[in-house]
Amino acid sequence: MSYSSMFCIDKKYRGKRVQEYPNSWIFSPFIWHILEVTYMKKDENGRRLKVLSLFGESAWGDINTLMNNSEHTDERICWELSNQNIFLTKDKEVIANAILDFVKNHKDCIDDEMETQELIFKPHIIDRFNQVATDIKQLDENKYPYFVFKNTSVDDTVECWFYYDKKLRRHKRLNDWDNLDNEVVEIENQKIKKFINITKYIAQQIIEI
Repeated sequence: MSYSSMFCIDKKYRGKRVQEYPNSWIFSPFIWHILEVTYMKKDENGRRLKVLSLFGESAWGDINTLMNNSEHTDERICWELSNQNIFLTKDKEVIANAILDFVKNHKDCIDDEMETQELIFKPHIIDRFNQVATDIKQLDENKYPYFVFKNTSVDDTVECWFYYDKKLRRHKRLNDWDNLDNEVVEIENQKIKKFINITKYIAQQIIEI
């Protein structure tokens, strides 16, 4: 079975998997589905675009535009978590509370594409969101200033940042790369303030030191 995981990044930009969560379908895909049901209109056949579909890129773009202009911090933070962007651990309380608020604010959301019209947030799904929030709150910001939520073990989209490099004779670090697309999410006054490309962010940190 696939799993999702939490990666922490230390002050030397070394990565470490610190948590694993069985069944990677239970977290990020539910964030996407909630946002699809909440914001994506159905077509004339009663269907809507989905992130996990043949036209997923279009759905992702539409939701991303909506989230970038949204005043709902819980949705924005959960969306960015599910896009495997990098967060500052000092903001862990805001991030964890956003996950809990996401559940609270969407607990009555109905899966209107099912004949039975069931609630999307079932107890075991709520448990997973609560667990991720708890684990984030418990992260040590002095040991690990950054973290990223990895959606699934099916790919290596985070592991590849830290693979063992034979030439370097050590595992890669984030500051060894000059072409990563992922962004650091900066939070101020309990809201997302801006995004900075991780490569540019690290370069700026080095300059300031």
